[in-house]
Amino acid sequence: MRTLSFEPDTEALERFGKRFRFQDHAFAAAERAIVHSAVAVVSELAQIEDANRDKGIGLGAAHDAVLEKARKESREDGENVEAHGYTELMIEGACDCREIRACGRLRQHTAHLMLLWSNTRSKVCPTQMPDIESLITRWQSAGILDAAAADRIRGWEAGQKRPTGLRWQGVVALILGAILLASGVVLFVSAHWDELGPGARFTLVLAMVGVFHTAGAATRASYRAMSTALHAVGTAATGAAIALVGQIFNIQEHWPAAILLWALAALAGWVLLHDEAQQTITLLLGPAWLFSELEYATEQHIGQDVYLGRFLFVWSVLYLTAFLGSKCRAVQGILFAAAAIASVTGVVFMLASWVSWGEMVAIPLHVRVWAWVAFAALPLFFALFRFGKSMIPVAAACVFCALLPWCNRTWETQMQWGNGKSRPYTQSEPNLLAYALVAAFSIFIIGWGVRQLSRALVNLGIVGFAITVVWFFFSNIFDKVGRSLGLIAMGILFLVGGWGLEKMRRRLIAGMTEAGKAKP
Repeated sequence: MRTLSFEPDTEALERFGKRFRFQDHAFAAAERAIVHSAVAVVSELAQIEDANRDKGIGLGAAHDAVLEKARKESREDGENVEAHGYTELMIEGACDCREIRACGRLRQHTAHLMLLWSNTRSKVCPTQMPDIESLITRWQSAGILDAAAADRIRGWEAGQKRPTGLRWQGVVALILGAILLASGVVLFVSAHWDELGPGARFTLVLAMVGVFHTAGAATRASYRAMSTALHAVGTAATGAAIALVGQIFNIQEHWPAAILLWALAALAGWVLLHDEAQQTITLLLGPAWLFSELEYATEQHIGQDVYLGRFLFVWSVLYLTAFLGSKCRAVQGILFAAAAIASVTGVVFMLASWVSWGEMVAIPLHVRVWAWVAFAALPLFFALFRFGKSMIPVAAACVFCALLPWCNRTWETQMQWGNGKSRPYTQSEPNLLAYALVAAFSIFIIGWGVRQLSRALVNLGIVGFAITVVWFFFSNIFDKVGRSLGLIAMGILFLVGGWGLEKMRRRLIAGMTEAGKAKP
């Protein structure tokens, strides 16, 4: 326990002030012994008998009814003496939670504040300085903490030992170890699968799931990071187990249902473990199940790629924006990377447009309605929970996906089969409006990143704009000017365009940094 004390203000004039009436006593409330000369509060002025106007020479125990040297309290409680009569700042440690209580009244030049971290009284909470800084800023904005007290808190926190935590090398080793372990188990099972009977196969499948989760539970108390990695491998093995069980018993089932079962298993792990790895797997498998259902329903239909691309793009925009500022940095990083890749894939799918061949037919109306619910209504619904961060980008993505597949030029040719027969084949390519639309959405992402003070979104938008420019150059200019001139022009484009984009990016990042500092 650390106590920082400051000289008290004169309290002689406060005896006639408004007290807490029946909640106030002459000394602290008694725990065992009774305070000498009890107080009876009968009016606004306390009736105190045998009052000592001057302070005692020694300091009494603020939370004891008797003095430190009293016989009945001389063993244990006599050690717990806290100075009173001063403005105090007390910090008591705990590792799991913090309680912040303002005690007393604000004085003219001092803050009367108590910070309590409960659970234990012997350890100082390993709170990181950025977290303390955000709390100090909030308390100063609320007017309950002055600049001098804030500086004393910073100085005290700076002198404390910080837990080193799990360094990035350890995190990378655990992630790679989990991936390699899961891959090795899958390869081993596939190599010996034909040699095993149905009973041995089923036992092996159950062992894959049970061993990893059991090992994760056994190491959770001593090494939480290892437990997280083992549970993640166990959840990955669960997906393989679901597929293998269907093969063992020759279950001819709707195959997207296996993805649903896997997602439910990951969701159960997330609920039970409150684990970032399980959360990440759940958030990836949920849309994966919807995507597999859509792919199954639109198979061998005209426009399948368009609807799959729309699904990927809108859900990607939701994941890119919904987790901005999240405290779960690992979840945010993985989902952001996956969403960035999926958004590019979605644009490519939508540009494939309405390609068809042979006897393909259009997607039925009820499937199209269900598809719009899956890739428009559901993301908009989830965006409501992060309205300020996701609602506008997701709505803009829905409009973008509705327009982009129609920005193309389509023509029909005959495909020769080699036996004298031919079948119609419909092809398409994007027109100038498609390039403009993709570039406009990239600029929108840049602007939204500036608004949300997100460097990741700004960088992603700039990369998307650059890719669009290069794509337009290769598709419409390179072949028309010849190979040598095309390479020269492309080199100039990379040099000048890259310099301009980098200069603009640095200016935007600098402006965002200043805005972040000025933001209360």
